Amino acid sequence: MNNRKYNVVVFDMDGTLIKESCWELIHRYFNLDWERTKKIIEKYYYRKISFSKLLMEGKKIWGQNKFPHITQIEKALSTYTLMKNAKKAITKLKDKNYLVILITYGLDILAKKVAKDLGIEHIYANELELDEEGYPTGKQKIHVRAGKKMEILKKISKKIHIPLSKFIVVGDSKYDLEMFNKVGFRIALNPKDREIEKEADVVIKTNDLLEVANLILNL
Repeated sequence: MNNRKYNVVVFDMDGTLIKESCWELIHRYFNLDWERTKKIIEKYYYRKISFSKLLMEGKKIWGQNKFPHITQIEKALSTYTLMKNAKKAITKLKDKNYLVILITYGLDILAKKVAKDLGIEHIYANELELDEEGYPTGKQKIHVRAGKKMEILKKISKKIHIPLSKFIVVGDSKYDLEMFNKVGFRIALNPKDREIEKEADVVIKTNDLLEVANLILNL
């Protein structure tokens, strides 16, 4: 390990590396009520409803018993928009030998697309469970639990033998707050919530990721 202050940069995905959220992309593509779903997801995140209740509510919004085929979902998730200068920013960090990691509560289908676009090799996301015909069963293979991103950071830290004090986290919402607790440096990018803005070491009110990269390289 080198002697510089920080070695690892962890990015949230939705609203940080891309402009939209994973579920927002799906809802917009299929002309569904995203605002209604967003409220239900928030209740699940704060454990006010169970996952089965979340699925039941989701089916009401879809208005059908069967979710779209995986090929349709992949098309929906291909409509994402990268943040300004995202590719340049990630390349700049990697060129200086920072380990760049993507962690999201969203789907690995989208995370893999974004990671490929940006050259990020390490991703942590959740998977849709599919039936034999390629339709979602309504269940997920959970790798990043709601409200538990810090669990992933601790596992990464132990695996690569780099303390959390040498981690930088870049996030945009209250869902990233728990990652801010024990890392060395916290960046709130165009924050959506006052809570994360208060806990950040630096607040960047722009969608330009090159500004984030330049800040990190000058720490």
